[in-house]
Amino acid sequence: ARAPPPRHKGLPMSASIILPLKGTKPAELSNALLSYYADVTKSRPPEAAAAAARTLDQVRERLSSIKALSDTTADAAATELLAYERQLAALARRLDNAGAALNVRFIWRDAFRPKQKVEKGDLDWERVCTLFNAAAALGYAASRAFRRGAQADAFKQLQRAAGCFAAAHDMVRPAIWGLDPRWEPASLSPDLGLEMLSALRDLMLAQAQHAFHQKAVDEGTSPSVRAKLAEQAALLFGAALRTLDSQELRDYVTEEGSLFKPADDSWLRRLRAAEARARAIAQEEAAAAAAADSSYGAQVARLRLASELMRRAAAAAPDGSPERRSLEDESSSLSQRTRQAEQDNATIYQDPVPSAGALPRLEPKLFVKPIRPEEGLSSAQAAYADAFPALLPAATAAAVTQFHGEVHAKLHDLSTRTTSDAEKAQKALAELELPQALEACEADKRLPARLVRAIAKAQATGGVGVLEELLSACTALEKEAVGAATMANEVLKAEEEKDAALLSDEPRLTRPLLHALKTTQPLVITRSQLDTNRERLETALEVTAKLRSRHESSLREMGGLDAPLEELEARLPHLDGTPLEAEPCVEALRALLDQLEQLKAEAAAKVEAGRIRAPSRAEALAELGAALLCEGGSPPADGSGAAAAAMAPFDQVVSEYDALQRRREALLAAVAEQHALFVVARHAEENYAERQEYLGSLSHGADEMCAGPRGDADPPGW
Repeated sequence: ARAPPPRHKGLPMSASIILPLKGTKPAELSNALLSYYADVTKSRPPEAAAAAARTLDQVRERLSSIKALSDTTADAAATELLAYERQLAALARRLDNAGAALNVRFIWRDAFRPKQKVEKGDLDWERVCTLFNAAAALGYAASRAFRRGAQADAFKQLQRAAGCFAAAHDMVRPAIWGLDPRWEPASLSPDLGLEMLSALRDLMLAQAQHAFHQKAVDEGTSPSVRAKLAEQAALLFGAALRTLDSQELRDYVTEEGSLFKPADDSWLRRLRAAEARARAIAQEEAAAAAAADSSYGAQVARLRLASELMRRAAAAAPDGSPERRSLEDESSSLSQRTRQAEQDNATIYQDPVPSAGALPRLEPKLFVKPIRPEEGLSSAQAAYADAFPALLPAATAAAVTQFHGEVHAKLHDLSTRTTSDAEKAQKALAELELPQALEACEADKRLPARLVRAIAKAQATGGVGVLEELLSACTALEKEAVGAATMANEVLKAEEEKDAALLSDEPRLTRPLLHALKTTQPLVITRSQLDTNRERLETALEVTAKLRSRHESSLREMGGLDAPLEELEARLPHLDGTPLEAEPCVEALRALLDQLEQLKAEAAAKVEAGRIRAPSRAEALAELGAALLCEGGSPPADGSGAAAAAMAPFDQVVSEYDALQRRREALLAAVAEQHALFVVARHAEENYAERQEYLGSLSHGADEMCAGPRGDADPPGW
């Protein structure tokens, strides 16, 4: 019968590979922070900043009071340590040199040698030590999850612990490297050396990989896959062990002995046991996979190797410890299964058993990675960072100031351009006499103002009817005068005939003597007056005839003035039968002018929208400053990033205005083209012969109607 697949109850000593916590001494961070805030901003810190600073002190005091972890405190401690570190990270990004200007000294003890203390004056040191304790708390919480069978929880917590060590390593390395390091390498406590941090990271990843393997066992994954997972766990345990079991660190992680107590290397022995057991489990899983493939010789060879490795694991565990007893039991069980497989193969399968050296190497499969502290804590980080918006590193503040100046310079330049471009457009229209020139369209439908006044004056005389009455009265007077003159002529003629007879009868009487007679004098005077009046009458008859002729020749023109002004204007002749405003160029010009006016309003609105959107310096410090901090404090050299994104809306405003200006130039070109057509049309309309004839007729009629009542000035007095 085939050997049953192995069932593992978890890593029995995983709960014991626990890191000690680093101890610390009190530090007055809040007072230093608020004092620095007041010095930098020249103002009293707002309540939110004061509350955040006090919270830092309270959290630090609460965390520093934890001397040892327990099942009831590990989870809460890990969460609060990570949140505290994120708060420190947010604050450190807002300060130059990681807050060295705060002048706060952070004193931390070595985790493995508490008597050793290291003091440094920047927030990065506080963060590194906090990350160490967070990783220790996560590791403890993972061991508790192991004990209760929550492999998935342990898997995640151990990866987060590895992420803490990786983050601490990434902070320590640049601080101690270089020709002028910020921290002297020799000043660090050994627990925060680069090799130590790398080894602890690998240790946490190894345990996380083992947790994933155990999860695969619980879910019934194939032995071949489980073998790869276990092999990877063994490699990670081996990497951590090689570093920690080196000459430099072996003595350090071994607890010092005394006169009454020998040195304690149980922590390192547990790690050796964990590495050997992980290798044994990998071979045991590979043996199960070989049996599933009916490779019974390979099964026996791998079980022999697994049994030997498990024996080494038991031997490596601390003497008398629960882990050693558990491993001895597991080794015994594995040895029994090995003997059973050997017996089955010898009696049933008779498959050749290869040597251990001839077995193919197991292929590892990595399923773990460090989970960085910032993952999952962004809300706490952001909430804390908002409490100090005015604090920025000098380079970041300079970048924000530059951005703020560029925005306002850009908007000022745009405002100036807007005014200048609008004035140029207005000047271009003024040179074309627009929009005033379009008033000709309205004038085209109206009579000239001079003519309107003349018509009104003519109509005020009473019109043609009054002239007819005057002419009739004049004609009646002429008839009466002619009748009187005729009668007087007859009387004088009779008198002359009598005078002639008298002169004929009286030879002695001559005409001079006759005229000299006293009785003849009135008659002579009357005849003289009558001759004079006859000449005047003849002149009057000539004047009246001329007036009558003028009246009759102007009667049609004057008769047209009796209509209302609106009717007279409606009769105005138009070229092609349509008024000037019906010309396509007029409609096009009006539409273009409307578009130009609308474009002017749009341009002003664009500038105003940009001005409204432009942040104040305080707003820029808060918004752009926070974004730049997430990018490292300064805008990227390639012009991308938060500063470019913040500038993009204003660049867009400029771009949109440029597009509007191009539209304006195109519209002005179209206006010039349509205006040329309009000038031609207006000139043709104004010089239309029929129109000129109509206006001349109205003008002549008005003049004649006004002149009629006055008579004639030639000869004088008539």
